[in-house]
Amino acid sequence: MLLVKDEYEQIHTFIMVDAHTHIKVEGLKGLLPSEFVSRYHHTIREIVKEMNEKKDIFRYSFPWKLKKHVPDFYEFCQRDLYTLVHSEDIAKNISRYLGFDFFITFPSDIPDPLPRDYRRVNESVRQLLTEKSPKRKPHNNLRFFGFGRVDPNHSDALDTVDSGAQMGMKGFKMHPKSESFKINSKNVRNVLKRLAEHDIPAIFHTQEEMGEKLHKAVVKTIEELIKEDKLDLIPRLKVIIGHAPWNGADNPKLFKALSHPNIFGELSTLKPESYETFFTNAREIDYGEMFEAPGLESLSRKEVEEMYFLSFGYSRHNYWSSKIAFGTDNPYPPAYGMRPLLRYLLSWDFPGNCSDLANIFGITALKLMPHGAFSGKDIGGKVSGAVEFHEIGMEEIEERSTRILGIDLIIESFPVARLNGIVITYLVNGRKESVFVNSLFDKSAPKNLIRGNLFDFSRSKLYPNGEGVFEEIEKNIS
Repeated sequence: MLLVKDEYEQIHTFIMVDAHTHIKVEGLKGLLPSEFVSRYHHTIREIVKEMNEKKDIFRYSFPWKLKKHVPDFYEFCQRDLYTLVHSEDIAKNISRYLGFDFFITFPSDIPDPLPRDYRRVNESVRQLLTEKSPKRKPHNNLRFFGFGRVDPNHSDALDTVDSGAQMGMKGFKMHPKSESFKINSKNVRNVLKRLAEHDIPAIFHTQEEMGEKLHKAVVKTIEELIKEDKLDLIPRLKVIIGHAPWNGADNPKLFKALSHPNIFGELSTLKPESYETFFTNAREIDYGEMFEAPGLESLSRKEVEEMYFLSFGYSRHNYWSSKIAFGTDNPYPPAYGMRPLLRYLLSWDFPGNCSDLANIFGITALKLMPHGAFSGKDIGGKVSGAVEFHEIGMEEIEERSTRILGIDLIIESFPVARLNGIVITYLVNGRKESVFVNSLFDKSAPKNLIRGNLFDFSRSKLYPNGEGVFEEIEKNIS
């Protein structure tokens, strides 16, 4: 989390997400979860120090006193999650919360012969991201969105996706260069369709002209879904162009691809000399291009707008930044550019506003994550009205539950891109329960009123009647 003030003395809380990292499993190159937390905490602290020392460069300031702090890994990954939606005491304890809030992470290439079967290493990722509480209860590490790997040329590629989704994988990585597959092949399109069925995204390693080829693959997949009368899967098709700047910071075909409502890009490999060029071109991504996207010509403007608003809450005011996510490729060499990029985004040189920053820092990536809240009478209607809930809420859930399964993040796109609340899902005696906690950032809103955009849940398979989690909760507390 990064808390800053702008030139008008307005406080902005940025949820920070790295959309491209590698986790260390089975001897493969990567970082352990605890290394991610400590390394990113240190990086943000250094940026904050620079903000105070070089005030003429930065648009934002950090007027709070920094104390020495070494992150407690368990506290940060479990209990401190409540700071994402509770703001009252953050300023007093800001040293504790500085850092990145979430990490999208996946294993590196395995040294097996092609085609590769990644099911074993995907299981290793799942096991590594299962944490033990002080009472030895197993809980999913809520700060890490574990992605699996899949080689679309493997005969069991679809089973790899199915088994990974069942394990709780939040997405899948594909690497056309190291796995020697054609991006616009039928095998790739079949994998993309299966991922859409599970409502989880794909991230591709790309470089040079691969972004253009990926654009064509997405268009072809959508055309096939329309022919198969599977319109409901179209907004669930979520594709990230990994290393997007590697396709060319001034490449019009890259930005044409990013204008497509199903395609996103992450920023690893963006070099300082290309910052201005890349973001100048990115700002030309226009909301109106969504209705002219290839593959969607047979749908009406109303169908397209409703379809993508329900899934992503796109706004014409910040459409361009809602297609871009912060990424580093940590611990590979592109990660060396992490600090310069953070410095640029927080400076006067960045051509966007605070809402654009919120998108790039975290909101864009968070919108792509699948939801797992349990719909029905078992959703608890607990709504926080005071900081005390933030202090003891997680302990209450841990005491009652046998396992914390995950969280769903309620994202608001307009008028400001921000986190509007979280839903925590856990097991109690073999039964799923979910608790909604609303955001207290909006001081003008009644604290006990459940609010938010319904698009986050309305298309989930968990809600067959089209009702969102908010209606479900309101039924249970009324």
